[in-house]
Amino acid sequence: MGKNKIGSKLPYDQCATYKVSVVVEFYREMTVRAADSTEAMEIAEARIRARQSIMKKHGYSVGDIEVLEVEEHE
Repeated sequence: MGKNKIGSKLPYDQCATYKVSVVVEFYREMTVRAADSTEAMEIAEARIRARQSIMKKHGYSVGDIEVLEVEEHE
């Protein structure tokens, strides 16, 4: 196995096939213009959900979106 390959040490024909489900978390900061902090959270979540087509193409599905903090900027 080459040093850049990620896989089993055994030859392909000696391996079983497994389906593995994983949860991957990402962090992102966004700047939005809104009337208040509640609307800011809603806009941020809507933008994330509307722009997930690239992730879907790679087999990802956006599930829970957790807002960690909303802070007003001048």
